[in-house]
Amino acid sequence: MKRMNWEHSLMAFVLVAAGVIAGAYMSTTNPAQAEVTGRAEPPAFQSGGQQSVPILREISGTLRQIDGRLARLEMVAQKMQMASARNAVSAQVEEVEETTEPEAESTEGLK
Repeated sequence: MKRMNWEHSLMAFVLVAAGVIAGAYMSTTNPAQAEVTGRAEPPAFQSGGQQSVPILREISGTLRQIDGRLARLEMVAQKMQMASARNAVSAQVEEVEETTEPEAESTEGLK
């Protein structure tokens, strides 16, 4: 029986030594490679403020577009008014010039 115990002890020692040697040669750091991506929360789990932010941003963008278009329309309207006013003034000047042209004086009154 002593011999079996000694053989079992030797076998256990060999297995422990093999485990130590294998562990020494194995890399202890296994780098995990993963990609972190941002995920939007489902709308059901968002609060009221979180749900309204995208909608308000869309409304804000639409209002900026409208504001730009109105500014361009106002510029065109002002140019048209200025052109109309210039035409009206030039027409009045022409009318005044036509009515104030010196008439040919007759020489009969001088005799």
